Amino acid sequence: MARPANPQTHARLVGTGGDLVRRQGFHATGVQDVATAAGVPKGSFYNYFATKEGFGLAILDAYWEEIERDHLARLDDRRLNPADRVRAFFRGLSQMHADTGFGPGCLIGNLALELGNTSDPVRERAALLLRRWDAALAACLEGAQADGTLQSGLEPAALAAVLVEAFEGAVMRAKVERGPTAFARFEALLSVFLPKRPKTT
Repeated sequence: MARPANPQTHARLVGTGGDLVRRQGFHATGVQDVATAAGVPKGSFYNYFATKEGFGLAILDAYWEEIERDHLARLDDRRLNPADRVRAFFRGLSQMHADTGFGPGCLIGNLALELGNTSDPVRERAALLLRRWDAALAACLEGAQADGTLQSGLEPAALAAVLVEAFEGAVMRAKVERGPTAFARFEALLSVFLPKRPKTT
């Protein structure tokens, strides 16, 4: 009889395993590597994940939960106007990458590039998470359009997708260059669409 799953062990496998995959890639990270990092026997891995692909889906979901908790909440911060929320959101993400030395990159983008042609489940999950990101950003851009910060001729949903795509490109460039210059360029691009309002006295 299989031993019942332990939530703490599952969390360690996903947490430490996800960190390994972000740093060294999915294919370069073996099941033994994940198990060792989590402090469990290799065989225990399969008590939690039927396949390594299933593990990939789990670490994607956990990464997205972290993004939702630590970053997407900024888009709902009613203390700021919508444009400032968008700026705060992207600055928070940029800082997250700076804090890790720019090397690990974005797990969604990493797995999409590494497994997009070989794993439909991972590709579809990555696409779903990007659409969720688009939707959350579009809702905030609609608010910016309503208050006149974002010009009326732009479509918030389309602009949200473009900004996500541009930011993911900046993440890749920062990963290659190990520096923040790409994020500075992204922020300059963002200011074209969402110019800062002059302070009123």
